[in-house]
Amino acid sequence: MKISLLNTCNPAFRAHLYKIRPFPAIHLNVHVPVPDTALEEDAVLVNKESRENVEIYPMERIDDNLILYTPGYAPLNYFIGYDTGEVDLNKGGLYRVNTPHLVRKAGIIARAQHRQASVLPIKEGETVGKIVFDDGYVQGNYKEDYGHREITEPSIIVCRNWDAYLDDTNMVGIIMTYDGNDAHSHNPFYLKAGVDVSAIVLDEDMVEKLRSLDGKKVKMICKGEQVDFYETDEPSKPVDKNAVKVPVLKYCDKILTSKEYSPDVIGTKAVNLRRLEELKEQGKINATIPKSIALPWGYIEADLDPEYAGEIRNTEKLKKAFDESGKLDKIMKAMEDNGINTERVMIRSAFNCEDLPDYSAAGIYASFCEENNKRAILDRLLQVVLSKHLDDPKYSRKIYHIPDDIVKPGAIIQNRVDPDYKFTIYTDDENGNVRVNLYSGIRANHSDVFHPHVFRYNRETGNLTYDSIQMTDTEVTFDENENMTDITPIEEDLGENKELFEQLESAIKDALVVEKEFGAPQDIEGGIKDGKIYFWQSRNIVR
Repeated sequence: MKISLLNTCNPAFRAHLYKIRPFPAIHLNVHVPVPDTALEEDAVLVNKESRENVEIYPMERIDDNLILYTPGYAPLNYFIGYDTGEVDLNKGGLYRVNTPHLVRKAGIIARAQHRQASVLPIKEGETVGKIVFDDGYVQGNYKEDYGHREITEPSIIVCRNWDAYLDDTNMVGIIMTYDGNDAHSHNPFYLKAGVDVSAIVLDEDMVEKLRSLDGKKVKMICKGEQVDFYETDEPSKPVDKNAVKVPVLKYCDKILTSKEYSPDVIGTKAVNLRRLEELKEQGKINATIPKSIALPWGYIEADLDPEYAGEIRNTEKLKKAFDESGKLDKIMKAMEDNGINTERVMIRSAFNCEDLPDYSAAGIYASFCEENNKRAILDRLLQVVLSKHLDDPKYSRKIYHIPDDIVKPGAIIQNRVDPDYKFTIYTDDENGNVRVNLYSGIRANHSDVFHPHVFRYNRETGNLTYDSIQMTDTEVTFDENENMTDITPIEEDLGENKELFEQLESAIKDALVVEKEFGAPQDIEGGIKDGKIYFWQSRNIVR
């Protein structure tokens, strides 16, 4: 294949543009405006990483642009040419794009537009460990993924993004250098539970300093919107958590109504739900609590074949055992009898090792919010039960010294609310304020969690402020000189929504009552539907 060089002075091609969507998925799109007369059907992008490593990508015409959705994160060293037979490596090299730099730059710009920081601590605290700088995206299992380095001592892993099992107590810190899930989504909850410190760092100087410290021992401190680190001779140690005492549940083989939720038969998540209902009945809070039933471990496990009860790969046999017992029909009947819409429910875990005073396990065990038929309810119910045997829960129990055999599955089936706004209220943000993460539009009913609207309530002044704006599919456009030329407009700025402010103030007032009644700062999940406030979960905030 011969690629004929297109000179930068060739009037057929105008300036290149690089469009980057830093979050929720990173894409670098090369846009080359061309006139209608160009032979765009033969145009290709030739990426010359080296003379031995040349990649050729066809370009697609969309409107008046030739576009390549570039693969991977590696820097581009490329020219655009025509496919005429063979690659001519002596030509080209006209354009070089430092993709990692542009992606971080786009993240900083997008965050600034939405009033969000470019350094975002996820797990605040401090630790000592060796810096392991890893240019890869970590997913699945760090020790088994190709190309990652061996961890033999307490280490702080610096990587593009982290979506992997925390399967080594020597992982004391995780720093991500690309934008990712917000600090309160499920993946960061794993980080909060599994490491001493974690943060998203987009600041270029800080990233390069971390790179220069590769292999050296540092002390790292994450606090507020700051990540500080410096070389040290202080001793380091693996992650070590205090042993968590898990309540022992007695055997119970009946479907529970909310009045029957008690800590000796079902997990704390369900017990807290009953307590919320009582506060509502007593007139202490105004929020509505969606109706629910719960399935204790005795009811769930009674008819399951012990040979398969712990085998996640045998879900079909488990479903058959549960279905043939007739219990699924009884569950559907119990839902109807207790005012639960069988076509729109949430199914959430209520294990005895969740939501404890010193251990939350938030996001560790499975929960589902979009079930709408009998078969889906059974499928999801069994996925909740079997989530006990997933790697993340097993590792979490390991580092908190929780014996596997004491852990008993439970499940809550609850009316689903399709909210206009979904929120999580943290009644203490470590500075004495109340933080509200709010999701609007499609994000209010989306299973994934993205950067939210953030509100803060000052307890002393009673002032509610709107700190940052929800980020969706923001795209930042750069010219070939890395100057920003365009950015996707903000989708929804809630700053002038006075009605919403009033609704949030009402929800926060209720949340502070819950905090007082429960005797500890609370993490409360809920939503707003047609102006009505709902709380469907509350747990202690565990530092």
